[in-house]
Amino acid sequence: EEVYGGNVTTSSLLIHPVDGNQKPIVGELKTFTVMHGFVASKQGSPSESFPADLVAGVSDVPPEQFLEAVVGVTSSSIAALMSASSGTVAIAPDYIGYAQSYEENRLFLQINGYKMAAATHWLAAAKVIEEQSGGCQVLDPTTATAAGFSEGGSASYAAAKALQTIGVDVKQVSMAAPLLNLPASFAWGYNELKTNPTSSGIIL
Repeated sequence: EEVYGGNVTTSSLLIHPVDGNQKPIVGELKTFTVMHGFVASKQGSPSESFPADLVAGVSDVPPEQFLEAVVGVTSSSIAALMSASSGTVAIAPDYIGYAQSYEENRLFLQINGYKMAAATHWLAAAKVIEEQSGGCQVLDPTTATAAGFSEGGSASYAAAKALQTIGVDVKQVSMAAPLLNLPASFAWGYNELKTNPTSSGIIL
């Protein structure tokens, strides 16, 4: 349900890590919620911009240009990809107005829209991963991180608040160049560090 009370189908990019043998990692998995920055195209969100075949997109690239090519084809999803490569489940929600909900109005700088995206897609990811693994994998609600740049910086603040509301313990938030409610963002980060200095990592 979006902020105006209507039902909206939204989407996200979910990158599920595997071990060195391309097998699912058994046990509790950490999560990294990546809130994307502003993109002009309604089809430029993480689930739309991530290549269907990443290997094919970089297979013919010379070694010295490989990293640049990977960054180019993964676009705004590079943070999610890097996180998943370290064994963390990466969740990159599309905001309302993008991808599956592209016909809806964008809720630019609407904090409740970001909260909805983060919370619903974390819960959806938990359900999908547990079902697909037959219960061998679950998302660990005791250690989560969130990050974003520009619009995503503002959204990561909202994401952390939303994840806390559904019982997920957010250990670190990276709010890079946030656009929304800057004083409140800093105040929240300061209070988190003050009340829980050993486990909270707030990067402004």
